[in-house]
Amino acid sequence: MLRSHGWIEIRQSGSHVLLRHEAKDHHLIVPNHGSRECEEGIVNVYIETGGNQNKEEMKKPRVIMTVAKEDKGFSATTTLPGNFIATQGESLPDLKKQILDAVNLAFKNRGIAYTEDEIILKPDLQSFFTFYRILNAKALSERIGMNQSLLAQYIKGIKRPSVAQTQRILKGVKKVGKELASIQFLF
Repeated sequence: MLRSHGWIEIRQSGSHVLLRHEAKDHHLIVPNHGSRECEEGIVNVYIETGGNQNKEEMKKPRVIMTVAKEDKGFSATTTLPGNFIATQGESLPDLKKQILDAVNLAFKNRGIAYTEDEIILKPDLQSFFTFYRILNAKALSERIGMNQSLLAQYIKGIKRPSVAQTQRILKGVKKVGKELASIQFLF
């Protein structure tokens, strides 16, 4: 789809391809899984941002990947200086591997390499609760004082939470995480 809009392949590394366009001053890094097309969410994010880039050059940019649930797995996108990076994976471990491959391809020419721990994932609620099935939505809804049915609708993507509701859920999740991190067992 992108090639038909003037994007030319520069090189491929693993399952990602680096593309350039004569009329643009940045590159695209997108997944290339054989005959499987990019998820629609990836293309839509690029179109919505208009490919706008932050021109500020940084030594090692902070990478925050926006993660979304797709029909078949998950997609992840980010816009960094000179690059729009997109990838997809069928599961969280697969997505993390694909993200690492794509990000490292984007910065290979600058001699910058990332580890999985240096990349921040920013998932939507549906992706988060799919990744961390161990979290019990019923128990969380009770802890944060939210109707269980409403939280379930947010998690399933039936309803979209407001910013305030999203912050409320995030605060509850972080509180549980903090409590879990401070636990010590008796020996």
